[in-house]
Amino acid sequence: MGGAGAPRGGGGGGRQALEIGLGDEIGGLRAAVDRIRRALELDPDADVELVARPAPKRLSEELAELLEARLARVVYEALPLPRGFGWVDSLLATVSADGPLLVPPVLVEIR
Repeated sequence: MGGAGAPRGGGGGGRQALEIGLGDEIGGLRAAVDRIRRALELDPDADVELVARPAPKRLSEELAELLEARLARVVYEALPLPRGFGWVDSLLATVSADGPLLVPPVLVEIR
């Protein structure tokens, strides 16, 4: 996929990324925080707060999502789509549940 010299994962990926200009230096989280302190002209011992983005979900949120998915599956199996809507089933089978979904506006007229 990548060209010659592109990082391929495994050992040396950081060095390869540095060599082709994808990074400024090699180091871990502590080195990154130290560099930010210097860039912001903070005291080297200044406390900093690292904030994960997006914020981690609480256990109750994770459980609610799992329960919602399980309920949706049960309802789907108990109440099949009406005849003529098989295309919806085919569409839903191709949609990833792990990412955003963009659905254009659709007008459905039932006669």
